[in-house]
Amino acid sequence: MELPGPPDNVRVNEAGEFWVAIHCRQLKSVWVIFAYPWLRRAILSLPIPMKHLYKFLLGGRPHAMLLRYDSNGQLVEVLEDKMGNTVKLVSEVEERDGELWLGSVLMDYVAVYTR
Repeated sequence: MELPGPPDNVRVNEAGEFWVAIHCRQLKSVWVIFAYPWLRRAILSLPIPMKHLYKFLLGGRPHAMLLRYDSNGQLVEVLEDKMGNTVKLVSEVEERDGELWLGSVLMDYVAVYTR
C-alpha cells in the first residue's frame, strides 16, 4: 500500500477500522529525494534556512489528510484539508462517539470534526 505522504499515528476505532494521520501530502519529487540518501544529504547541506527546506520537503503549503481503512486494509474514507485553512500537519486522529479529535506535534491546536 502506497500512502500519499508520511504517516504519523495509526489508531483503531470501535468498529475495528484504522485511522491514519498523514502529516502532509508530498510531491513525487520528494519521493525521489528520499529514495537516494546521497541526494537528500546534498540538499540538506545547502545554505538554505531549514524553514524553507521543510516547506519544500512537505510539498509546498502545509495541509492535512486523514485516511480510514477497514480491517482488511481497504481504503474507506479520505478527509483532506488541501489548503490547510482549518487544520494542518495533523499527527494524531482519535475517533470517539462519531467525532474525530485531531492534534499536531508541530501546531498548537486540538480540533474536533463532527461527522
